[in-house]
Amino acid sequence: MIHMDNELLHTPDGFRDLYGASCVAQSAVQSGMHKVMELYGFEETAPPAFEFFNVFLQGASTVSTREMFRFFDRDGNTLVLRPDFTPGIARCAARYDAAEDLPLRLCYHGNTYVNTENYKGRPKEIPQLGAELINDGSADADAEMIALLIDCLKQAGLTDFRLEIGHAEFLNGLLEEAGLDEARTRRLKDLIAQKNVSGVEALLADLPMDEGIRELLIDLPMIFGDLSEMKRQASRTKNARSVAALQSLTELHEILSSYGISEYLTYDLGLLSAHDYYTGIIFKAYTYGTGDALALGGRYDRLLSGFGKDAPSIGFAILLDPLMSALKSQNVSVPVPKRCLILYRAAGRAAAVEYANRLRAEGILAAVIRRSSRKGADEYLAYAKKHGFSDVICLNEDGEASPLRPGEEGL
Repeated sequence: MIHMDNELLHTPDGFRDLYGASCVAQSAVQSGMHKVMELYGFEETAPPAFEFFNVFLQGASTVSTREMFRFFDRDGNTLVLRPDFTPGIARCAARYDAAEDLPLRLCYHGNTYVNTENYKGRPKEIPQLGAELINDGSADADAEMIALLIDCLKQAGLTDFRLEIGHAEFLNGLLEEAGLDEARTRRLKDLIAQKNVSGVEALLADLPMDEGIRELLIDLPMIFGDLSEMKRQASRTKNARSVAALQSLTELHEILSSYGISEYLTYDLGLLSAHDYYTGIIFKAYTYGTGDALALGGRYDRLLSGFGKDAPSIGFAILLDPLMSALKSQNVSVPVPKRCLILYRAAGRAAAVEYANRLRAEGILAAVIRRSSRKGADEYLAYAKKHGFSDVICLNEDGEASPLRPGEEGL
């Protein structure tokens, strides 16, 4: 609880300031990854932060209605502060490209908002950027999106990370065979996602089902690694949905081999997502230095039909908070644009302005400060470090520039 006398200096629970060098670094990382998306042919799109409540009911959002920020406009309509980008982008595609059947490549950046309980300590504002490929249901589209995500993470500075790939239909096929009710299905999915083998075994112990399916469901949390091992383990079931899922992963693996990114890939038949609208491959990216996924995505071939457009689609979101945490933990230096701080005496104002304008014309960020006699060089150098200036230049009235040296007294 924040005391009222301090309230103006704090953010609400679940929200935080991004300030100073941290903000500069995140902006640079985001900009670099966005450039990669553009190089793949993706167009920027910006759906509104608020949508009608029904968009997220129709869009099968991962967030429960209790965790949505809901508001009423002046006309009494229920609005939602977006908890997920994908349904809003699906709505846009259905509205503006209803008749288009060639691929639509869309990318975005912004925040999503989830109204979780304060005691959970989870963020309520989640910065991210992502991409959606609409109107393409092929394995080639799946491979392109995985390659794009890997290139984005490499652009951010990561070298040691893994992309786990699974398929939503493999488990769905097993669940169909097992005949579980909805409540047990939800619980089973939670246990599999947690890799809780003993929990799965206990849940299924007294339920009537084929013993082979029971054993496969119990083993499922630990079936991950090389695709050949996945196929060997999965051969224990013959149901059409699960078999088709394995065939899809096999085809995807063959295509991904041509991208030369196999070192980043692993397969996991127990990989699950909170996104109920996923219908095909699903994937998550992980690295050391953070316990959370850096990115998540998957295929959602039925989502747009709820908005009146029958279009197979696949997308992913990169979560900036865990990504920046990982970069910091791994001591990855984030390249930021060169920033120059120019100090001048009163008589050198015109020369300083001219010098700054010349740098700006070259694409270099330049700020000018009239130097105070009450401040020494060390204070200005500390200020420059705090605000991300790579160079500190002193300019005299003749326009002569020299770097500021530690220990110099004020002028």
